[in-house]
Amino acid sequence: MLPKRWEMLPEVPAIAQAIPGFEKPSGGAGVWGPALLPPEIAIRLHQSIVFALKDPKVSEGLKAQGQIPFGSTPQQFEQDLRKGQAIFAELVKQSGLKAQ
Repeated sequence: MLPKRWEMLPEVPAIAQAIPGFEKPSGGAGVWGPALLPPEIAIRLHQSIVFALKDPKVSEGLKAQGQIPFGSTPQQFEQDLRKGQAIFAELVKQSGLKAQ
């Protein structure tokens, strides 16, 4: 979650501004590859995506759809996913929800 206000709704505070200490897992989108994707292909794919996100047509197109374009590393993406899983696991545990 980005700790700042969203450009499309600048009058609405970010959750972190409204609720200090609030932590929400990343809701972003990412690109997935097959298991055991060779590292050199993953690196090239990452570089291509970052390059595309720097193109104003791409970034403005994403913004027009309500997205917040930004790039991170594959390692950061994995870390964000694992952090999100841990947050949701704790929420489920606290809620007492059970699989049926």
